Amino acid sequence: MSEIANGGPGGYHDNFIEIHNQADHAVDITDWSIWRCTATGNVASTSQVEFANGLERELEPGERLVVAREHAQSTVDADIRYGTSLANEAYGALIRDADGNTVDAVAVNDPAVGGIGCAQGSPLPNTLDAALGESWQRVQSTGDNRTDFVRAPRTPGSENASEPSPEPLRGDVLISEVAHAGGEYGDLLEIGNYGDTDVDISGWSIWRCNQLGKRFAPGELIATLGQQELASGAAIAIDSAVFVAGGAGALIADADGNVVDRVAWYDGKDSACSDGSPLRYASLNVSEGHAYQRTDSTGDNASDFVIGNRTPGVLEVDEVIPDESEEEFLSTTGGPNVLISELTNVGPGGTGDIFFEIVNYGDEVQDLSGWSVFRCTGTGVRASVPQLSSAQLDGVALAPGARLTAARESLAGPDILAAADHFFSISFAAQYGLIIFDDAGRVVDRVGSARHDVESFCADGSPLPGTLNGLHSESWQRVDITGDARKDFIRAPRTPGAVNTQTPSPAPSASDLRITEVTNGGTAGNGDNFVELANTGTSPIDLTGWQLFRCSGDGRVHGGLRQFDFPAATLEPGATFLAIRAGQSSIEPALADITYSTSFNADTGFGVMIVDEEGVVRDSVGVFSRVDSACTLGTPLPNDLDFPSGQSFQRLHDTGDNSNDFVRALRTPGTHSPHEIQPIVWPRELVDSDVRISEIAGGGVTADGEGQHAEQFVELANYGESAVDLSGFSLRYVDTTGRQIPDSAVTVPDGTELVPGAVLTVAGPDATAASDLRASATMPRDGYGVYLLNRAGEPLDRVGVF
Repeated sequence: MSEIANGGPGGYHDNFIEIHNQADHAVDITDWSIWRCTATGNVASTSQVEFANGLERELEPGERLVVAREHAQSTVDADIRYGTSLANEAYGALIRDADGNTVDAVAVNDPAVGGIGCAQGSPLPNTLDAALGESWQRVQSTGDNRTDFVRAPRTPGSENASEPSPEPLRGDVLISEVAHAGGEYGDLLEIGNYGDTDVDISGWSIWRCNQLGKRFAPGELIATLGQQELASGAAIAIDSAVFVAGGAGALIADADGNVVDRVAWYDGKDSACSDGSPLRYASLNVSEGHAYQRTDSTGDNASDFVIGNRTPGVLEVDEVIPDESEEEFLSTTGGPNVLISELTNVGPGGTGDIFFEIVNYGDEVQDLSGWSVFRCTGTGVRASVPQLSSAQLDGVALAPGARLTAARESLAGPDILAAADHFFSISFAAQYGLIIFDDAGRVVDRVGSARHDVESFCADGSPLPGTLNGLHSESWQRVDITGDARKDFIRAPRTPGAVNTQTPSPAPSASDLRITEVTNGGTAGNGDNFVELANTGTSPIDLTGWQLFRCSGDGRVHGGLRQFDFPAATLEPGATFLAIRAGQSSIEPALADITYSTSFNADTGFGVMIVDEEGVVRDSVGVFSRVDSACTLGTPLPNDLDFPSGQSFQRLHDTGDNSNDFVRALRTPGTHSPHEIQPIVWPRELVDSDVRISEIAGGGVTADGEGQHAEQFVELANYGESAVDLSGFSLRYVDTTGRQIPDSAVTVPDGTELVPGAVLTVAGPDATAASDLRASATMPRDGYGVYLLNRAGEPLDRVGVF
């Protein structure tokens, strides 16, 4: 790999890859291939170029071969074209020979991208200036990308540059103040003359870098200055400056196109506009009128700017806004004490909007070289790969009171990215945890989050419950050091990069709008679900701005699980509000007040949560078996409604505990009459009977000795001393979810009698063995069950195989 760029003067699609035969002999590259790395840093599933099917060739000594994007934006004279552009956040390329071995590779990554599928050594920073036509070009071959490549004006098909692009001129005129828009304040870009003489800035151009850190011409041009001089000590604000939300950069060039100065403020991203380390983006409090103001010109943005109050058009630093970071309220003596401080597996942006922090609560510095942090998986065992590797922590020293923030690459929210020191690439499961190992492989600390009855290798004692509310950005935060996680951690709005809060999240706020009936399936199947709400108070309720969210099957809730927005309407006392699944409900659509498009999870459970116009939780219900959830109040309802009979859970009480407040009954969508509810006791106690299920098999052996899933059967036997009339008895089949398979009943014909010691066999629909009756349903391979009812529908026996 000799040269690569993911954009150019033509635009985003003006990207290319160059390979170079540096040997003194020809190389046959027939059946070789070039692969790209994606925005995650991982190797793509399909190749960019295959040197086959008419593209077979040899590369002569010193020969270069250029492959480029097939697109109108391309300005490259290419030998071969490909159809997929190189990504913005990360990209790279590797060469594989005819045997699939990697010959060479190069990677370019944003800091927030952890994948290194194309990297040799350390990936290159993602700082190419497309407007200048820059590329990464090989100048040596040590095996480390950062050492071997320089950023320089592109030379596809020609000899590589020997020197990198020149540094900005950094004369007397510099970018003096910047800020993005927020609150009542707009975007701000100011340039100032720090010299002793006036400077002619006629024809100078003002540029921005977009939210991805890129500068494309002419799309990112803000203004070209007319005939003017900038007086010594003067500053001008560029009125036409407009930045793209999410990250920003600014660059000024003189009339000859030479870069004079540049500054960038991003979180987890590199930028063509950055000098040295970029400034932080999300942590700049723009709604309070704060801005970055220059105090030096060392060539490092992070060192050259401070935060102050805006002073557009005035070349001075207003009072510097002090760092308001609190001191750590927990501490120990006797040496370093590194512990897990904060962790979460869900955020407003979803299950990837996550992070964790470790803090040195001790009184001495801790060298983290050789240390690692592992996660625990959903089954409670330690993962095979680390969240933070020893390579990432090599050379990291954590001072007393200092914290290290690790964020989920590409998916974490802006507040997390603004604080992140490191990134990991694998999200946490619903049940998860963290464990820290030192350089000798000893456990330093561990914290787990799982149901109380789940063994977690990460839990030191009782695990934390899985009840974090992603809508409220909740995390588990350490507030004590007793060794008992349930005493040491509280659930509270997350604080990435800052000292933990000591105030736990509040309980749901009482409301007369209550969830009164729910189900995740019905007579028409799993999609036949609905939720009913009612105004149980004496005053009308304005629903404007209110929303209903569902909790997923793993119990989590976040912004992507919004079920619907309530209409701008008022719900009168005693009135109900009915929402049904569009297109799959057995309820007449005209009876519904609103429909939604995503069903509640029928297999592992679900929950519903009402939030008001300010995002405050007003009511929630969890229907789960062996799953913790933010939707559950108290104890969850069991996820075992019998869909074929039309069961639902209906509110009878209002104690704040789901299992006490709801009962099982036949569904009554749109009607909430607690005094008329007729609870169903479920599962019902078995009725005494001499007839029982005596044998069950989910598969068997055919006459020729071959094992087959179809050879399944259920056998009934009379264990009594008298004959039993089986007329109207029925056998019901249950699938892997534990629910009855629709239309699976096998009913014994009238007049059938089973004498003592006799058996009755019910075979599967495709079984070849002889049987008394034939079932219509097939018992699934991965879990099944059957239950036996008498003519009156009373349960006589049941067997589950799960």
